[in-house]
Amino acid sequence: MLYTLRELERKDVINLCSGRFLGHVCDIELENDCGRVTALYVCQDGIFGCNIKERIRIAWDKIKCIGEDTIIVEQRTEDPCEYRSRRKGNWCIW
Repeated sequence: MLYTLRELERKDVINLCSGRFLGHVCDIELENDCGRVTALYVCQDGIFGCNIKERIRIAWDKIKCIGEDTIIVEQRTEDPCEYRSRRKGNWCIW
């Protein structure tokens, strides 16, 4: 199935490993030679509220399913917001 970036932006991204809502797609990464998508970038607030430093890169092979409303990913690493907040002694509240 084919999707536009606008269609992907509307889908919730859920981490299969933790069951957490990660955000929405805010950018994509393309392979220069053939134009194949190699990764999605996810932000909690979407495109306009996204802080570049808090984007989560999800490699294309970590995407398990693209459904009607959600994208299921298997991301075993921590997202930057949670990691940074725990280092300061606080939890990141979504």
